[in-house]
Amino acid sequence: MSIERWKKCSHFIFLLSGVCYLFILMRLWEADQSCYGASNISVVAALRTLQEKIHRLELEKSQAEDNLCSLSVAAAQYKKALEHESCKKDTAHQELMKQRKVISVKLNAAQSRCSLLEKQLDYMRKMVSSAELEKKMVLEQQTQLQKEKDQNQVELHVKLEKLEVLEKECLKLTATQKIAEDKIKHLEEKLSKEEHQHKLIQDKATQVD
Repeated sequence: MSIERWKKCSHFIFLLSGVCYLFILMRLWEADQSCYGASNISVVAALRTLQEKIHRLELEKSQAEDNLCSLSVAAAQYKKALEHESCKKDTAHQELMKQRKVISVKLNAAQSRCSLLEKQLDYMRKMVSSAELEKKMVLEQQTQLQKEKDQNQVELHVKLEKLEVLEKECLKLTATQKIAEDKIKHLEEKLSKEEHQHKLIQDKATQVD
């Protein structure tokens, strides 16, 4: 029950007691006017009954006021508890907002780092792709150079074989030339001897004549 309701009940009881008291006095006055000769015992009994009712009403009023005071204290304590709980909720809300702010800052920082790492990763991917392309080109060049080298070696081998054949032929020609020169020399010597003998024969023939 609320404090305002207890206050209304208290005022109502007080007014009710006053009304009852006035009502009884009016009835007594009416009885006194109509029956002036009634016994004083009845009047005293009625007044005593009225006093007892008023006393009970005052006791009830006192109890109601005590209850009202207790309710006021309980209401104040409840209000204080509610204010404390509200303060705790406000503190918890502020702490929660602070934590959310810190988490938001950390999240933004993490997103920035992720963005930077993604850019670095994309750059590394491009670098790797460029390196792989360059490696492919180098391998192709090496393959081409190896083919050319092999081709050159084949051609060189062929040329060396030809050179070897030419050297052999040259040696043969040299040997043949030497043989021919020896034969020519021998023929020249033989011819020289024959000319000498022919000259001797001519000289002898001239002397005979």
